[in-house]
Amino acid sequence: MVQPVPCDGIDPGGYLLEQRLLMVASILCEPGRSHLPIATIAYDCGFSDLSHFGRVFRRRFDRTPGEWRRQQGRRR
Repeated sequence: MVQPVPCDGIDPGGYLLEQRLLMVASILCEPGRSHLPIATIAYDCGFSDLSHFGRVFRRRFDRTPGEWRRQQGRRR
């Protein structure tokens, strides 16, 4: 589930990036989508450059998308 972010002080591009990252993070936690490649999820959420996606995901969540998926899988 994507959580709303206050708009104060956030430019539209930053807001959109945050929403996309939250969407990817949420999908990576869904057991029914564990078969999907991370690249497919990133593209489906609006990222067109996987290098950029990997950098911003790690900056936001302090782990790579693969690490995030594995960590969330252990929590179930």
